[in-house]
Amino acid sequence: MTAADTNAALRGHEFLPHHIAVTIPAIYATEDVPMLDKVVHAHYFIGSSDWWLFEYDPEGQRALAFVCLGDPQLAEVGYIYLPELEAVRIPVEIAGEQVQLVIERDIHWEPKPVSIAVPKPLHRSWWQSAEEPTTT
Repeated sequence: MTAADTNAALRGHEFLPHHIAVTIPAIYATEDVPMLDKVVHAHYFIGSSDWWLFEYDPEGQRALAFVCLGDPQLAEVGYIYLPELEAVRIPVEIAGEQVQLVIERDIHWEPKPVSIAVPKPLHRSWWQSAEEPTTT
């Protein structure tokens, strides 16, 4: 079961197609994988906000994701409820016309590790941890 597509007409594409949902590991499945090596299976965005999905629970329709809501200092990993994310509508006026913005999926996204998928300024602490010299 994937998130309902209440905004599919506005978005112009499925929010989380089945062929992508079935490839995303279950919640806790990548718990032992270092953060920079976790694979991002889907990317969503609106304005300066981004969500990168690592794990997915189809029954509960929640995902583990790295989220930046526009402020890199406050970006973090957490659980998100996909139907709530899919249902977001932001009314704006563009050239005198009222339109509804919705969260979109990057339809050209290819799965890739966090180290490549997420801009480095958003996860400096992960890089610092990975670059720290090991002691023997």
